[in-house]
Amino acid sequence: MNSTLNAEVVIPFELVNGLIVVEAEVDGRVGNFIVDSGSNSILLNGDNSSSNVSFETLEGNIEGTEKRINTLRIGNFEQKELLGFTTDLSNLESYLDKEVHGILGCAIFTPHSIVFDFNSSQLIVSDHKIDQNIKESLNQLSYFLIEDLPITQLTIQGELYNFILDSGASSHFIDSDLLDNNIMNAQLTGKSKTIVTAGGKGLIAEEYKIKIADFSKEDLISNLTGYKKDFSGASKELGAKISGLLSLSKLASQKIYFDVVDKKLYF
Repeated sequence: MNSTLNAEVVIPFELVNGLIVVEAEVDGRVGNFIVDSGSNSILLNGDNSSSNVSFETLEGNIEGTEKRINTLRIGNFEQKELLGFTTDLSNLESYLDKEVHGILGCAIFTPHSIVFDFNSSQLIVSDHKIDQNIKESLNQLSYFLIEDLPITQLTIQGELYNFILDSGASSHFIDSDLLDNNIMNAQLTGKSKTIVTAGGKGLIAEEYKIKIADFSKEDLISNLTGYKKDFSGASKELGAKISGLLSLSKLASQKIYFDVVDKKLYF
């Protein structure tokens, strides 16, 4: 896999139902792609009736067709010689009410740093270091990678729990075990929503108000809500206990900084 970057690339995006959508070109075809830090794959929307491969996602197995990608361009950012999968993403098109050509895992930007600027609707891929003043003024979460997925550890009642940092999720999600055992002192809000995934699932999930001790620089605790979800499949796939998922678009309303070199998230 080869990439080219001219110091800094600014990529406009549209936030649609909490998902980050960019315009990208795959082998000459231009379309809308969801940017997903919670995915380590490139998925291309297409007919999978003649699928020849089953590949793993956080939602389990998805049927698709292996696809060799010669060139991927997003603005002035370019990657060559990539592996992708063609699968049916029509459920996401219905959810967004928008044509979706695919999903891009953020691993394609490695080893560069990424800034999600929600004020100006821009994704900034850069070789520049994040300013120290910015780091000191924001919340900070360290993370590590499991199969190219960023995982942070949150302290809940003195114990550490693994949460995925996901730009491809429209809400926060908490594992059923944490909620059923009341580990987070969560409270039901009385709301629910239908959860749509790349795998085509449309499950109704209940919303909870949650408290997380790690967030201290902003008054986010009282406003943090998440939905109940079973992460046993994700835990099995990644070989580590996953206790939830944090949506980047719901974590901060202004900017999120991914320091890919030092493995830290600032928001």
